[in-house]
Amino acid sequence: MADEPLAATTNHTVKPGETLFGIAKQNNVSREAILAANPEISDPNTIRVGQIIRIPTAGVSAANPSAAQPATPAGSAGSTTAVAGAAANAILNQFQPSGASAKTAKQDHLPGGVDSSEKMAQTDRKRVMAHKDNFIAVAREFGLPPALLAAIASRESRGGAVLTKDGFGDAGHGFGIMQVDNRNPFPVVHDGGPAGQPHIKQATGILANKLKTVRQDFSDLSAVEQLEMAVSRYNGGAGKRPPDSDQGTTGGDYMNDVWARARFYARVEDWS
Repeated sequence: MADEPLAATTNHTVKPGETLFGIAKQNNVSREAILAANPEISDPNTIRVGQIIRIPTAGVSAANPSAAQPATPAGSAGSTTAVAGAAANAILNQFQPSGASAKTAKQDHLPGGVDSSEKMAQTDRKRVMAHKDNFIAVAREFGLPPALLAAIASRESRGGAVLTKDGFGDAGHGFGIMQVDNRNPFPVVHDGGPAGQPHIKQATGILANKLKTVRQDFSDLSAVEQLEMAVSRYNGGAGKRPPDSDQGTTGGDYMNDVWARARFYARVEDWS
């Protein structure tokens, strides 16, 4: 599928005392949208006076897809500004997760921690990356990191390894590699099978709507903290702020484990 056109930009010259966060707020865009438009910025905390920064001015920012999303069940969002996968994954580097809990890592006979999250992600890598094109396409549509979607598929179903032949897990309640629960008040999309783009789009829409709600209710949090909360809520977290957002999730580590797997996939795979 052809890429959509990138958002138009204007140039901003960095003045003394300015930060990337402040520039983003001043221009009513997210810091992640600015980073996506300026991939040469490797560290968002080290911009220099006189530096020229491109500010997105058209479309919906990569880190704020909710402006284009109706408050309806997953799979209903319209298309958003196309962003290269590698740039969209940049937000993952702004948080260092603690990784899998001992309870989660035990399934692979591993101790808790980031290393174990990465080892589990590596075990699932071939199965998960068989669907990378779908992750990239859907992540672009919703303005989310494609490596994060892949990591959710690793955590939820081990890339499909734990699903029945009909594509179900969680005692028959969760469908597909990203596990959409059939106890939700909306129909589960089965078109395309458990790893098809329609399923991935529905699951990603759920995550995007969680993120939209977090942004509305916790506008004081940074963009990365809001995404952390949304990932925890994807698994039914208790709704607490970071660093406690994983309370109530399976294993008490859902976001921290998924985030560690996502950082691994962002590092070892080509998302361009």
